[in-house]
Amino acid sequence: MCGPLRTRCHRPRVVDVSDSLRITEPAPAPPVILVVEDDPDFRLQLAEALRREGFAVRTAASAEEAIVALGMENPPALITLDLGLPRMSGKEFLQLKDQYYRWARIPVVVVSGQVQQSGPIAARVTVNKPVDWETLLDAIHLHCPIVGRGEDGPLDG
Repeated sequence: MCGPLRTRCHRPRVVDVSDSLRITEPAPAPPVILVVEDDPDFRLQLAEALRREGFAVRTAASAEEAIVALGMENPPALITLDLGLPRMSGKEFLQLKDQYYRWARIPVVVVSGQVQQSGPIAARVTVNKPVDWETLLDAIHLHCPIVGRGEDGPLDG
C-alpha cells in the first residue's frame, strides 16, 4: 500500500521484450527504370519483365513524356530507349538529355529496331529488336544493379 489513503500504487511493470523486439533497417527502395517505348504492347512487356526482376518502373510513350519523367523529384537509375519515337526521335532525346548534368549521368540502354541505321549514339548498350530477353536483362543489371540481389533473383522482403 502507498499514499495516505493506502490505495494500491500502480507501478509500471517492466517486461523483458529483448527476444521479441528486433530492430531492422528498411529494405532499400528498388532502382527505378524509365522505359521509353511507343509500342504499347512492348512497353508493357518490358515493364513487367523489369518488375519481375525487382525494379520499379516508370513508362513513357514518347520522348516528351520521358522529359517530364526525368523532371520528377527522383530521376531514374537507368533508361531503356526506343530510337523510333514519334515527333522527337530517341536520338534527339539523348542529345537533349545529355545537355543537363543531372540527366547526363543516367545510363541508357537502347532497345530498338533502328540501331543499325541510326549511326553513333550516346548509349551504354544497344539491343536490337526483336529482343533477346536474357541479353537485355543482363545489360540492365550490369548498369543498374539491385542491392541485395543474389544469384536466384531479388531478395524477398
